[in-house]
Amino acid sequence: AWYVTKTMFLTIFGVIEMLMGLGILTLKNPILPTLAAIGALAGIIVFNGSAFDITFRDVSIILAAIALVVLHMNEKTKTTSPLT
Repeated sequence: AWYVTKTMFLTIFGVIEMLMGLGILTLKNPILPTLAAIGALAGIIVFNGSAFDITFRDVSIILAAIALVVLHMNEKTKTTSPLT
């Protein structure tokens, strides 16, 4: 049987979160780490639904991440006009 302690899980999850943040900040196309962050935050909300301070904080962070994806997609599809 394979068992992961709470400390080990939180350490691994923390490292994964740092890698997602580094990817969001440094990659030219940050959509994949942003979507991973949205999934991680959604999981935190689902499994900690009774902790309202965490839930409300994470909802606002998810909305910011969604805005980042939308802005990046708009920037990708924007074409430069010779008039601007």
